[in-house]
Amino acid sequence: MLNRNHAAVALLVAASFLFTTPVFADDDAASLLRAAVGAPNQQTYVGEVQIVDIGTAHADASVYRVEHRPHQTRRWYLAPRNLFGDSLYLLGDSTYAVDVKARRIIVTKNDAREDGVALAGNLNLLLTNYRAFFAPDASVAGRQSRVIVLANKYTGQTAMRVWIDKQTHLVLESERYNSSGALYEQSRFESIRYVTSLPAQTFDTPTGMPRVKGTSHNRPSNDPKSIIAHAGFPVSEPSYLPDGFVPVAGDISSLHGVRTIHLLYSDGLRSISLFEARQDFHVVMTGLHPHDVHVGASAGQLGSSDSTSILAWERHGIHYELVGAIARHELLKIGASVSTR
Repeated sequence: MLNRNHAAVALLVAASFLFTTPVFADDDAASLLRAAVGAPNQQTYVGEVQIVDIGTAHADASVYRVEHRPHQTRRWYLAPRNLFGDSLYLLGDSTYAVDVKARRIIVTKNDAREDGVALAGNLNLLLTNYRAFFAPDASVAGRQSRVIVLANKYTGQTAMRVWIDKQTHLVLESERYNSSGALYEQSRFESIRYVTSLPAQTFDTPTGMPRVKGTSHNRPSNDPKSIIAHAGFPVSEPSYLPDGFVPVAGDISSLHGVRTIHLLYSDGLRSISLFEARQDFHVVMTGLHPHDVHVGASAGQLGSSDSTSILAWERHGIHYELVGAIARHELLKIGASVSTR
């Protein structure tokens, strides 16, 4: 089945500690980022994309062919071997994940992971917390590109680097570094060809396969307080968030069949998700090397990869899960501030 994580879903932007002195004004870089956010809704293209997730011990690569027109995208996976032949259709607010081996199509509505490049989240918030400036130009897939670096205004650490097509403003390449500065994700168009149109049948999902309802998502609300008021049980919010993070959205969804409150916090680039439910929603930490920790006065488990950490615990009959691409000690500090409220 498709591993539809943030990397496999869209080209993500990223970072490096090593960059040259900017040549152009910060405002120009910010304007180009704004243009890049809207570029997928203005361009039609075909191409091949490679995404590499870089871990401490090894790297995992995936490759897919992509056909895109505004608001519709089809991806057909070439690698790794276990994904070969699988495809992903992003059609408006619906996602169709075609699993050829299991002969089924998983249909998801309003999947937040399919919303496009990370920049599209909240660009104004991003530019409040990150300084955007130009690095020297480069070429990607034969296209001349502007290179933009994003540096965190609180820590000075570079957080992203993106390569943007000079002519179309589409993001062609990206890198991302984790909170310790290690590169953990690279995304790149190996080839791209802009076209005037694509046949409508390109985006017709396969017939003859049963459709299975995926994880249910309500469309996120930008009023988390309203979501909390309709939770049906006492919801705790963190009293501590890292510099720059603010509550941006919330929803009520079904996670592993359990009614779950999801509160989203962001600094415009990185995000932290807090899930709460009255029942155990079976947090999966496969490959994250979980270990026992204390979350305030509660016992919990903390698992982490090179890019993401997950913290899970239970308190007074409420089950909590925190997920974020931030340092583990920060996640524990947030969790402790939830548990003490």
